[in-house]
Amino acid sequence: SYSTYVEDLDSQINTLNDLISARKNNSAFQINQLQSQIDDMILKSTKLNNDFKEKYKNASNKAKSLQAQINANSAKINAKKLESINAKNDEALLEREIASLDPEKDKDEIEQKKSELKKLRGNSDGLKSELITLEGIDRSLTSELKETKSLLSKLTDEAMSKDNEIQSRITELKGRITSEEDKAKNDIENYENQQKILQSAKEYAYTQMETAISEGEFSSHNNDNLMTFDELSAQGLKYSSEKGQKLAQDIGSHAHGFIGKCSNRVANGLQRTGLGNERMPSAHMMDDKLREDIRTGKNTNFREIKVTSQEQLRSLPAGCIIVYEAGAAGYNSTHGHIEVSLGNGTAASDGITRNMRFTQNMSVFVPVENA
Repeated sequence: SYSTYVEDLDSQINTLNDLISARKNNSAFQINQLQSQIDDMILKSTKLNNDFKEKYKNASNKAKSLQAQINANSAKINAKKLESINAKNDEALLEREIASLDPEKDKDEIEQKKSELKKLRGNSDGLKSELITLEGIDRSLTSELKETKSLLSKLTDEAMSKDNEIQSRITELKGRITSEEDKAKNDIENYENQQKILQSAKEYAYTQMETAISEGEFSSHNNDNLMTFDELSAQGLKYSSEKGQKLAQDIGSHAHGFIGKCSNRVANGLQRTGLGNERMPSAHMMDDKLREDIRTGKNTNFREIKVTSQEQLRSLPAGCIIVYEAGAAGYNSTHGHIEVSLGNGTAASDGITRNMRFTQNMSVFVPVENA
């Protein structure tokens, strides 16, 4: 399925992120260990005076400090890049939603969404500016580190010329450092190239999903075999007030107005509260994603139930996830809608509604204990 395919791609991309981070850390550890051996031999040499040793020690400490600053700044750059990618994805989804609306019938909604798109683009510009600043810092630190390493290399060569006893060992250690740097660089480049391929595949999959949406592939749903909330309770499966209240409060606190971002807001809430990692490009796809994750045990926090009336819908406890198929209950004909019950007859996503809409073409997931 599209959802499983995209999930697999995300998993591979995240694994490569972990591999890149681990490879960098492992390489840094190995190089530090080798460099420490060189430092130790030079600082303990009886043929080198104290002034030289002090000069060498200062250069070595400066190199280590600069490398630590570069590593910290690199982590900020990676985080900012990820934030920027997510922001661009949000822009793209909103642009597509605007394109799917009728210029005549949906004029007001289009204007509202265009206003939100303007804000998103402003946010993207801000992230781009921050990224440029961080990359400038990286270049400056890298340049300074290069100069310091050059000085350190000259001092090392001088030490070797003054103390023949340490010459061969230091030459060997320097060779191992260079070899490790080259290997790490090649490994990381390979991982990054694999990431680019997977990201392209993910973008293509999203395009195919949108085609499937437009052709109505995701437009129907049948929940006849499900139990109601009361029937689940009778079976001994308990509603989790703790999980429900936590999700409802989180979603409600971030609901600032309907801007076509319901799926994004609910996905963010699930992630923040630790109740799920489901995320799809269209709201109505979230039911299949949740259903699959519940079936495979990836999400044990929810159980799907059957709701048969407006009264049952409005009486849902806090934290239930409600997914409407495309066009159901008057919601968007392309993306559908998703919201979380607040426990008082209202529901929230990007905004809060007091008009919860019952339809046969909807899915409901209740937070449970010991699912």
